[in-house]
Amino acid sequence: MQLGSFHQEQDLVRIHPALDRPWVPRFVLESVIYHEMLHAALPPVRDGGRRRVHTPEFKRRERLFPQLAAAQRWIRENLGRLVETA
Repeated sequence: MQLGSFHQEQDLVRIHPALDRPWVPRFVLESVIYHEMLHAALPPVRDGGRRRVHTPEFKRRERLFPQLAAAQRWIRENLGRLVETA
């Protein structure tokens, strides 16, 4: 399940509607938005012919989100529930 995406051509972030459930914590939604906005700030790079979207700099900045670990844990623990409501 893809919770969010960034469309560079349209400069558009999309968020999966499953995250619009009242039982989804706000920090989870914020972490997905933060992740997708990082894609806007740090476009993909070419590395030996490979297109890399989650570069070391991307990962470094992503770790700056204060509740990243808690959001990732919540998503892991609740992914099945999110899929059921999709």
